[in-house]
Amino acid sequence: MKKIVFCVPDMIVGGVETVLGQTLISLSKHSNIELTVCFHMPLAEPFWIEWFNNHNNIITHVCFPAGPIFERFKTHIPVVENIRRIFFSLYKKYRRVIFKYKFRNHDVLVDYKNGSFYKEFSYCKKKKTVTWLHSSYNYFAESKLYSRFCKYDKIVCITDACLEEIANNYPDIKDKLIRIYNPSDYENIAKKASAGCSLPYTFFVCVSRLDKDKDVGTVIKAFDVFWRKEKQPECKLVIIGDGINANFFQSLAASQLSKNDIIFLGKIPEPFGYMHDSLAQILSSYSEGLPTVMIEASACGTLNIASDCPNGPKEIALNGKAGLLFKPGNVEQLAEIMSDVWNNKIDKEEIISNARKELKRFDANVIASQILKLID
Repeated sequence: MKKIVFCVPDMIVGGVETVLGQTLISLSKHSNIELTVCFHMPLAEPFWIEWFNNHNNIITHVCFPAGPIFERFKTHIPVVENIRRIFFSLYKKYRRVIFKYKFRNHDVLVDYKNGSFYKEFSYCKKKKTVTWLHSSYNYFAESKLYSRFCKYDKIVCITDACLEEIANNYPDIKDKLIRIYNPSDYENIAKKASAGCSLPYTFFVCVSRLDKDKDVGTVIKAFDVFWRKEKQPECKLVIIGDGINANFFQSLAASQLSKNDIIFLGKIPEPFGYMHDSLAQILSSYSEGLPTVMIEASACGTLNIASDCPNGPKEIALNGKAGLLFKPGNVEQLAEIMSDVWNNKIDKEEIISNARKELKRFDANVIASQILKLID
């Protein structure tokens, strides 16, 4: 039996975590594999606490179980804060030694989120290691991840474009690179989506973390331009998600003339019914890996409108054949696309059909086989 450890800092309601959950489900179907998931801190998100309780065949381990206690005692008093940091650092070193011996008999260690466990893995120099880059090439270069990534045995990119850019710019790690798409149980998503939602109005939907890099502000501003151009149509913008910039985006929406038609629904773990009933799902990020929300929208039979940012949206949208693309941050262009959708000026059904035909690229069982091949 092969023993595999997947390491991720935390489990929030986000794209990477959703993909990891689907990956674990697919791999757990293979009886010759023992799966462990390791977190930096204890789980706090109720959705994932329940998820792991329901999948008790997957072992869990917490690197720093006392971490929240140390975090709770953060202070602005310099002397006390320095003491807290020293003791927290010593505690982390001790727990990393525990990590080393805990997994000394495991076959492969997988650092699943952008090399976030590189310090822990530095204690396990004789183990086979893999890392996943769940972001674009731009993120890889700007975050200076090369110094971490070159130490892994294999590096998984989730788009062809990202892999090619890394290979061209860092040829010494070219042989370590492999492309594996994010898996999706799109048939199950389609079933869940078919029930629809209970919203009694026509709407565009934006399912996103409300963080700066997701640029939800462009969606809000574009909707306001569309709303004014179409003379206050019977249409709303529904925003699903939460994040550190939630208050900022809510204030931005409140400053628009269309403020009464911009609805924030908060965090919804499986918003498939909302996607299914919408005119289109809008993604406006400045940078992406392989955005799960676009794959989910395609599975729901929903039109994707996405920023043409590095690297994944164009690859999912087949360069415009399976989704509509706009320049990142371009409010006027996005508003024009929204008007075209509203006025039926595009062949929406053909684009949705093209997207559905290509979903097999992300079949969870196919991706699981590719991961097992990588492990072997």
